[in-house]
Formats: sequence, structure tokens, C-alpha cells
Amino acid sequence: MYRIAIVLLLTMVPATWGQSADRAATVAPLPQDRGIVASVADLLAPAEYTPLTPKQRFHDYAMSVIGPVPIFSAAAGAGVSQGIDSPVEWGEGAGGYGRRFGNNLAYNAVRNTLTLGASVALHEDNRYFASQQRTFGRRLLHALASPAIAHKDGGKATVSVSSLFGIAGASTLSRTWVPGSWQGADNVGRSIGFTYAGMAGLNVAREFVPDIVRHFRK
Repeated sequence: MYRIAIVLLLTMVPATWGQSADRAATVAPLPQDRGIVASVADLLAPAEYTPLTPKQRFHDYAMSVIGPVPIFSAAAGAGVSQGIDSPVEWGEGAGGYGRRFGNNLAYNAVRNTLTLGASVALHEDNRYFASQQRTFGRRLLHALASPAIAHKDGGKATVSVSSLFGIAGASTLSRTWVPGSWQGADNVGRSIGFTYAGMAGLNVAREFVPDIVRHFRK
């Protein structure tokens, strides 16, 4: 179980990075913004709410599927999976690594494609926006709930049917190509849980990391 957790967390997190790829252009730069740490904080920083255009939606989708971050993460996740020999049926060597790398990319693409299609049909905006609350606990809860929250065209928050559909759909459809040790309803459930946890964890970082960096750079 812990092997599956490690692999899925490494490969599912980048699915949300495409949504943050354009944040730096819409968020005020950090004071004396220089260096890798500040650049990462700018990338993580949530944007102010603006209507989501079809062009922006497609760009976010493309970045979440074929952008450098999901490709790098898929490669890293495949390396971890190779190191712990999971799933064992895929073996070792270049062939085993290629299958694991392809699996990571395929899962990520399926999840984002399902989410995109449903979000267009339901007029849902799954971008992450910072909490308007001030207390740590409320902000943390906001970030943890964010994978299940979307905004309608007018900005009203609602349950993200498209995001949850993408998570559940990809976790189920991926059973069609994974080997026996990753089959079964229990593995589908773990995949759903680990995917949600990875998305929520990244949004916790989006919520707090920019503030932490700004605090230490004052």
C-alpha cells in the first residue's frame, strides 16, 4: 500500500500545476523578487478572481498535461516506482521504466481531460483562489477542500463535479491498463484518495508559501 501511495502522490500532484502556470503574471511580485525561492513562491501564489476565458482554460489544460512540471514529475515518479519495483509485473530496466513513465503520463492526461470536458459542460472553474479568511485554521480548511470546490461563471463557489469526476474517472479507467497487483476496488479507492491528497497538498502550499517567503524577505 505504501508503495502505491508514494508513486501516486508523485504523479498526481502535477495535474494541478497547469492551473498555476499563469499565476506569476497576475500576482504582485515579492519584495526584491530575486532568486529561485521567490520565483517558486510567485508561481504558487493564487491569482485574484478574473473570468476564465476559453483560451486560458485550454492553456491551463495543456500545461497540466504536457507542460514541463507534469513531465518532470512523471519521470521522477517512474524512477521511484522503478526503485521499489512497483508494480512488480512491469519489471526492471529501460522497458519497465518506460511503462511506468507512460502510465504516469496517461493517468495525468486522462484525469485532466475528463475534468476539462466536464468543467466546460458544467461551466465550472477549477482554478485555485486564495482564502478570504485570516485565521490559519480556516485557510487550511479552504485549501484542503479546494479539490472539491469550483466557481461558476459569476464567481460563486460550488461543489466541483468536474474535478471529482476526473479523479474518480481516471482512477477507474487506469485499471484497464495496469497489471494485476494494481487491480481491484481497493486500489481504485486508494488512487482516488492519494490523488485528492496530492491536489490538496499542493493547494496548501499555494495558500501559505507566498506569505512565508514574503515574511522572511521583509
